[in-house]
Amino acid sequence: MDWAKAKTILIIVLLAFCLVLTGMLVVRDSKISKELSENKKAALAYLDEIGVKIETEIPTKRVKLPVLFVEYKGEGSEPVEHTYKKYAVYTNAISSAGYKMTSAGERAAEVMPASSAVLEAVARLENSELVINDIELCYYIDSDSINVSSGSTDTALPAWMIETSAGTCFVLAY
Repeated sequence: MDWAKAKTILIIVLLAFCLVLTGMLVVRDSKISKELSENKKAALAYLDEIGVKIETEIPTKRVKLPVLFVEYKGEGSEPVEHTYKKYAVYTNAISSAGYKMTSAGERAAEVMPASSAVLEAVARLENSELVINDIELCYYIDSDSINVSSGSTDTALPAWMIETSAGTCFVLAY
């Protein structure tokens, strides 16, 4: 048996297999990007139809984020930076004062498209003169769901913060 020839054939087969897998990934990603773009166009058409104005761009980038585990240290605790990577952390009081991030979850999950979050926020606010000013991906802590006392822990979930003329609305992104 000619080992040099066998190695060459094996390398060629493995390279061909890698090219096929790469092609499959590119096709899948382009389908998803096209779907997100179509969802955005449909959302914009619907919002225009019902009279909602958008003064910002609707993000179409796919993002995977983990949950964050936070601990409440108390109102008088030292101020800390309330971001994870580039994403701000908010509570339902629009201030994350008193919270400290302890760790991030081990696994990241893909967040919902921003266009879906905008439609959900519009449905919640039910305002015919609504203007959407900003759409931002962030983390949200619902401090009403726990007993906020020093040392208590909670989870910050990825959310879309949608600033409108009627106020700020958070839509959980999982």
